[in-house]
Amino acid sequence: MRSGDVQGLLALFPSLNRLKIRMVGPSIDESLNGRTTSMTCAFNKRPHSPNADDRKTGEEDKVEIQIQYFRQLYHEFAVGAGAPTNDPKTASFDLPDAVVAFASGLSEHLSDWLPTLKYLLEQRIPCCFTSYHSIEADLDYRAVCSLGANLSPANTDGYPKKNSFSSLLPIEDPFFPPRIYYLNNFLFYFCGYKKNSLPQCVTPNPANKVRKNSAVLQSSESRKRSKKAV
Repeated sequence: MRSGDVQGLLALFPSLNRLKIRMVGPSIDESLNGRTTSMTCAFNKRPHSPNADDRKTGEEDKVEIQIQYFRQLYHEFAVGAGAPTNDPKTASFDLPDAVVAFASGLSEHLSDWLPTLKYLLEQRIPCCFTSYHSIEADLDYRAVCSLGANLSPANTDGYPKKNSFSSLLPIEDPFFPPRIYYLNNFLFYFCGYKKNSLPQCVTPNPANKVRKNSAVLQSSESRKRSKKAV
């Protein structure tokens, strides 16, 4: 990863001085496993600052970026690194500010995801999961909903939304051409369990209603992907 790859992220968080990214998942290349990459990114954050005085100068700020790679399932990585623990003084694993799972295939591989989901929910880590299209996003959303997750942590209805940062490259569905999809096209958030721990799924907008036909479900079940969380 190059420093330029995170320019957009830095623009969203102009007060950020240090960024630590952990790439975790069984699909991480073996040659990267255990590797740590550090870099310094020179970035003019001031034009994005809410402070008018900051925007008057064109000076560049430096952001320290560290990227680590782990070829493990996320819950195995976290526990192996010393988590969970109720005593921050003895923890060798710092809970992340957020976890992002790209094109997780959650509903398709729910049994594989359950241990990691349980850990993420118990630790109340803010999570964002992405999907290829609205149909898959709805299936992923309902899978998490069935576990009693809090799907509206940001005072929203919690239902999957179009990702404004999704890939713009169309990919033809090999099982149902000429239908296409986009990487990270939809996303939804969750954080911890609901207070009453009862699933409360939002009724989707009729325009996004899942088409319950075998062809669509077969497409979701046929496409195999590895679990990856950041």
